[in-house]
Amino acid sequence: MLVWPTLRGTDVPPQWEGLLDRLDDLSPRIEALEEGVALIDVTGLEPMYGSERRVAARAVALAGMYPVRAGIGDNRWLASLAVRLARGEERAACLILPAGSGRATLAPMPIGLLPADQAVRDRFSLFGLTTMAQLAGLPRSAVAAQFGEVGERLQALARGEDPRPLVPRRRPERLATSVRFEPPAEGVTEITLALRRAATALTDRLGGRHLAPGRAVLTLDREAAPPLSVLLALPEP
Repeated sequence: MLVWPTLRGTDVPPQWEGLLDRLDDLSPRIEALEEGVALIDVTGLEPMYGSERRVAARAVALAGMYPVRAGIGDNRWLASLAVRLARGEERAACLILPAGSGRATLAPMPIGLLPADQAVRDRFSLFGLTTMAQLAGLPRSAVAAQFGEVGERLQALARGEDPRPLVPRRRPERLATSVRFEPPAEGVTEITLALRRAATALTDRLGGRHLAPGRAVLTLDREAAPPLSVLLALPEP
């Protein structure tokens, strides 16, 4: 089973990597497809967490205050479709497609739900294909002759089939250091020199392992003011 939680809207929180780390505690097999979208293998989690709905609810709860959608299906395609069709409360929505029910569940659905470009959609329309069942029921050879490899792939999806495996992400390593100013620093020069020394120490540790940083986060604790955090995405070497 796969559950696919995705943040609603376009606002992905800066704590996205932290959310992925929390999902790692739910399942060791997480694939981050893009910012705000994660694919989770929840196979075998029922003995620990209960029913599939409870597993999905736990994934949603790990997102904290952020609104999410979750879907469970037998494969990537069915899970992603479940998310698109999920409806629920303002903060969370979840839809579960029962195991083994993919083709039957898809049968009455419009063919427009398939991930096809407009040209392919227009050709489907010319052939009078409007539902998943109509495409799924055609001989594979006929679909291949008319629509090529793209048509074969879409027909497989219409039948609830998707052989693409989940590719687990490698949990990123994090190195941290801190500098304490006693008494509190008052000048920019003092802070700059301290930060330069700290950054050099961290990069030396990475260099010794032939690694490079992907991003840097600087957090300043200030007197009589809230902490200040700055995120810097670094280019690939």
